[in-house]
Amino acid sequence: MKKTLLVFAISFFLTVFPQNVFAQQTIKTLGNDAQPSQSTPSTPNCGQGEVFKDKVGCISTIKPKCSQNEVQVDEWCFPNDPIGFSFKFYSFGLGAIGGLALLVLVVGGYTVLTSQGDARRLNIGKSYIIYAISGLLLAVFGLIFFETLVVDILKVPGVQH
Repeated sequence: MKKTLLVFAISFFLTVFPQNVFAQQTIKTLGNDAQPSQSTPSTPNCGQGEVFKDKVGCISTIKPKCSQNEVQVDEWCFPNDPIGFSFKFYSFGLGAIGGLALLVLVVGGYTVLTSQGDARRLNIGKSYIIYAISGLLLAVFGLIFFETLVVDILKVPGVQH
């Protein structure tokens, strides 16, 4: 069980983060004095608006344009009104809750599949699955309630669907 979770965690980590974070980028030089088997780190030709960072590669230096009601902080745009700020972070939290619910669903399914007729382990796996689905539904309906309350009932100015 521990090995399976470890493999799942490592594969999840590798799919979430980009590959160029882990690999040093090298450019093969094939000149008169260079041998084909040698590879030397060098500055590649990056596109317009990009800069080369060591061990990462070409990174865009063009900052995103924020809309009229957003403030740019480093590379991100944040709404400058409290309701927009709440909506932005609630949607981020909803994504995190969805990922966690998926992980708990997988663990619960694995527990049910490996219970081998043991009623206690079967009930534990079922409860994992039920709690993951109910937590995800609670988070989604919380967002719907928040939107309904702010937009339709309170009619907060400047907030629309």
